[in-house]
Amino acid sequence: MVIDQAKLCISKKPIITVDQIDFITPIRYDPVFEWYYIDVGFSPTAMVTLNKTYTSLPNTKFALVVDNDIICVFAVQEDFAVKSVRIGQDAPLKHLQIIRERLSKIKP
Repeated sequence: MVIDQAKLCISKKPIITVDQIDFITPIRYDPVFEWYYIDVGFSPTAMVTLNKTYTSLPNTKFALVVDNDIICVFAVQEDFAVKSVRIGQDAPLKHLQIIRERLSKIKP
């Protein structure tokens, strides 16, 4: 992983490709919860893929991988309707800056 040293088994072939990522926000701050975050948005095609994968493999966790580095791990719930994943609520700002730098390789 980019920050924490965790070992995960990931698919050689991506389930969702870079062109199925609609947006990656800059680092933002939520004053109510007092945390920094980045949102990564998925295309409608990606949403269908994630939902089909959940149906086939319930309770599977997904990893967002950039240049062989795992940026984050997220789970999909039944009927995944949220079109984005929020990264960083539990990460210090300096870690989030490293993650955003890696994500800028996908969408500047």
